[in-house]
Amino acid sequence: MVQVFTSSGIKSVVLKILFFAIATIFLILEVYPQQYNFVNYTKDKELPGNQIWNIFQDSKGYIWFAATAGLVKYNGKDYKIYNKSNGLIEFFAHNVQEDSKGNIWAGCPRGVSKIHDDSITNIVLGKFDDFYRVFVDNYDRVWVFNFQLPGDIYLIENDSVYNYSKIYNYQKHRILHVDEDKNGTVYLLTSNYKIYKFFSNNFIEVNFTGNLSEVLPRMFF
Repeated sequence: MVQVFTSSGIKSVVLKILFFAIATIFLILEVYPQQYNFVNYTKDKELPGNQIWNIFQDSKGYIWFAATAGLVKYNGKDYKIYNKSNGLIEFFAHNVQEDSKGNIWAGCPRGVSKIHDDSITNIVLGKFDDFYRVFVDNYDRVWVFNFQLPGDIYLIENDSVYNYSKIYNYQKHRILHVDEDKNGTVYLLTSNYKIYKFFSNNFIEVNFTGNLSEVLPRMFF
């Protein structure tokens, strides 16, 4: 006996096959979810230490680790370690930023190190217990601030250093974070959770409302 399929019958069979194919795909995805490979980079794998303050990827793809035992440059295979013995201002760094010229800026105890093609320039700003971080804004100005103790805020522009705290009477603040909005306004978060913006050559305290939506999530990390 020969079974004859009508157009509606063929359509029904195709829909059933499609349904079972989709159901099978979802079942496979449920049973075999996407796997991610994780690699633990520790002191046993040639890192100078296990405590990392900051991780940064520069424009060339290098990964920088600001660690308590050195500043580490990683190319995906090999490490290059910078510390006081080979030119860094101190034995470790707190964070890393990059400007548009490819200079790497590292905030460290006592001051800042600028690295370009493995050449290091150090800028001393304070004592060993002055722990500095850096922030590079869209104008390539480097903001340097003490996040450990109340201290001065410095700005480095075209290799000149300016003490903005003294110039603009903004002293004795412990700064936790610095950020910038899309209009180029720089904001500072203090240890008592007040926010100031640098506008018209003045530090002005601002409220949490208004146009801070794009910088607040990054400040309260």
